[in-house]
Amino acid sequence: LAVSATMALTGVLTNDYTVGGGSLTWSVACQSSDCGSLSTTKTASGTAVTYTAPATLPAGNSVTVTATSVTDPTESNSITITIL
Repeated sequence: LAVSATMALTGVLTNDYTVGGGSLTWSVACQSSDCGSLSTTKTASGTAVTYTAPATLPAGNSVTVTATSVTDPTESNSITITIL
């Protein structure tokens, strides 16, 4: 992903029988102080969040975005995004 570019990410929970299908919290991490940003830090299952890459390359040229189940915080999934 290019610096300052955006990317839509969607997390879908399975086997979550919470009324409304459950929700996710989102976080972004990297080896720099600026890892980019998320349009929101909480979404319903199946609802997209927009990630915006930082304006400068982060250390290691990558960031990790993680979606975590609100109902069961031990369940999460991550994606590593290379910033170019």
